[in-house]
Amino acid sequence: MSSRRLKSWKSIVLSLVIFSIVTPCFARIDDWEIHTYKDGSRFLRLKSQQQIKTRILSDSSGGKIISAKPHEFHKHIEVIEYFAGEHGTSQLVQIYHAALFDTARRKILGSFPVRYEAPGMEKQPAQPKWTSDENSIKIMVPDTGKTTEIRVKN
Repeated sequence: MSSRRLKSWKSIVLSLVIFSIVTPCFARIDDWEIHTYKDGSRFLRLKSQQQIKTRILSDSSGGKIISAKPHEFHKHIEVIEYFAGEHGTSQLVQIYHAALFDTARRKILGSFPVRYEAPGMEKQPAQPKWTSDENSIKIMVPDTGKTTEIRVKN
């Protein structure tokens, strides 16, 4: 192979490698799993890179991944929604959380409540409120009134 052709092939391969590194890639729902360790702790983790994980709050009834999709405003953030379980005494409430995964930095930013459901009950629980602007995602939890702000870079 001529020197010129070899250089051309090298530049093509290098371009593909650089493109694959800097291009955010979204995982599919099947790329995630909920793993329970021997001590009972549960983690949502990326199957192909198990060091990318976050501890989740779930009981024995929880632990099912519902969806994995890009955030509506911050396209480099993936929202992985999962069923965290049921809680309550007089009224069972189903709890759903979502982990935020920054595909550009390959880092999970945390896990936050998405919604609460009380099947068969007329009165439904107050819902978490998610808002976004160009710099952040904010989640307000109605039980505590606490708002968590996650800084994101576009």
